[in-house]
Amino acid sequence: ITGNVCLYGATRGEAYVNGVAGERFCVRNSGAIVVVEGVGDHGCEYMTGGRITILGETGRNFGAGMSGGIAFVYSPKKDF
Repeated sequence: ITGNVCLYGATRGEAYVNGVAGERFCVRNSGAIVVVEGVGDHGCEYMTGGRITILGETGRNFGAGMSGGIAFVYSPKKDF
C-alpha cells in the first residue's frame, strides 16, 4: 500500500507500486510514468501529462479535470 497523495505534482520519473494506492494518487501528474495495482478516490485529478497504468480497481471521481496524459485502466470485471 502506498499512502494518500503520493506522486502529487510529479514532473518526471517512474514508479512501480506493488499494491494499492490511497486517495488522490497522481494528482497533477505532468510527466511521471506509473504502474499501480489500484487507486482510491480522486485518482489522476487534474493530470496534465505522464502515463499511468492501473491494474485493478479505481475509486470514485477518477480523472476529474484531467486535461492531458494517458491513463490505462485494466478492468477485468468491465465495471470501470
